[in-house]
Amino acid sequence: MKAKETPIYATTYQLAEMLLRVTRNFPRDLKPTLGQRIMDTSMNMILTIYRANAAREGRAELVEKVLEDLQVIEMAIRLSSDQHLISRKQHGQLIELTDSIGRQGYRWKQDAQRRQAPRTSTSKRYGQNV
Repeated sequence: MKAKETPIYATTYQLAEMLLRVTRNFPRDLKPTLGQRIMDTSMNMILTIYRANAAREGRAELVEKVLEDLQVIEMAIRLSSDQHLISRKQHGQLIELTDSIGRQGYRWKQDAQRRQAPRTSTSKRYGQNV
């Protein structure tokens, strides 16, 4: 499956689009700091998801990076809401997207870790030792 077709990519892209819309309305003094940080982090998440989907090795580490970036985004969203830079409705919509990304990312990380786990030579296959 192509990276652009995965649900986590689509949801992260949707989050980035909404973040772009809401940061446009930030006051001039906060756009280069908070607004730019939010946009840079969301773009980095999209790129990291793309890389993780293409990676054969180290996928769990890349997904962990996405989850770390997601925490930064969630903190910035909360700060924006507390400072009345975004509405409660926008805050709720953004949190729904971040929750979805977090759930998908956590499952993806678990799957990647399971696949990366070394297999023991004493495993049985068709009733025989391999």
